[in-house]
Amino acid sequence: MSGKPSTGVVLKQAAESTFKRKDADFPSRDGSLAFEIRGTERGWHFDVTEAKDCGIGGIYRFDLDGEARPSSIPKHIVLSVIGQRMETVKETDDDRARQTMVKVGAAHPLSGGLSIEVDGKVTSLCDAFTPAEIDAQASEVLDVRAEQEIFMAAEVLSHNTDRNTRFLVLDDERDKAKFARRHDVSLRDDMDLIVEVDVSRDSARRHVTFLHPVGVFQISKEPRFDYTSGVLTGVSQYQDLCGGCHYHADIYNAQAIMHRLPSADIQQEDCRSRIDDALSNIGRETPEPG
Repeated sequence: MSGKPSTGVVLKQAAESTFKRKDADFPSRDGSLAFEIRGTERGWHFDVTEAKDCGIGGIYRFDLDGEARPSSIPKHIVLSVIGQRMETVKETDDDRARQTMVKVGAAHPLSGGLSIEVDGKVTSLCDAFTPAEIDAQASEVLDVRAEQEIFMAAEVLSHNTDRNTRFLVLDDERDKAKFARRHDVSLRDDMDLIVEVDVSRDSARRHVTFLHPVGVFQISKEPRFDYTSGVLTGVSQYQDLCGGCHYHADIYNAQAIMHRLPSADIQQEDCRSRIDDALSNIGRETPEPG
């Protein structure tokens, strides 16, 4: 790959628990970078600061595991910083966009790896990235971009105001298949995907900037709830996408499902809490409406 740095980024020790490096023209040049690894009472973190308009355009902070000075930094963390630069590519044609992203990624100083220097000795924290890794990151950026387009255009079924999430309906077979491949979801026949997404907004809280999927379940075209028995049919188990932080048994999940139920099934005043109880009992094998 042309333009790939051979040595990567080497941070020099500035204090006992601080290592720094910045571009010579930071912050006067847009896109110039400053890097810092710092230890505090709460642990260590890795900061990357990007300049814009002779000031700070963005700061990306990553918390690092452990109390001792890190001996390595996971590749996915460093690669995500390179991905941030790839995201600035605005080509609409995917093939041209990928080619440009690969060039941008290869030219990023972190593509050559990340190290620290202590008493004249350089210790590698993250190895240089291979052409295949840079190409895979470009593909990931494109995949995320395509997924965001799907999310932004999707029907909003309901909201969870406590968790700042919304429930989106994916009913197009191609969109469902793309999502299922990315997130390892087993699709069920004749069921829509309901994707719960965390909503990020700009600093003024006016515009949605990113929709991060946190969980998913599936719902049939005609789900039913029997109030007398408390049985909910046509709804699958909830699949958490964030390591166990999200779940089905939630009053807002029940509210979302109620939007799909016939009015005859939700006449009673306490039906929402009853549906919430039913969600707690849903397993992998969910009966379909008869």
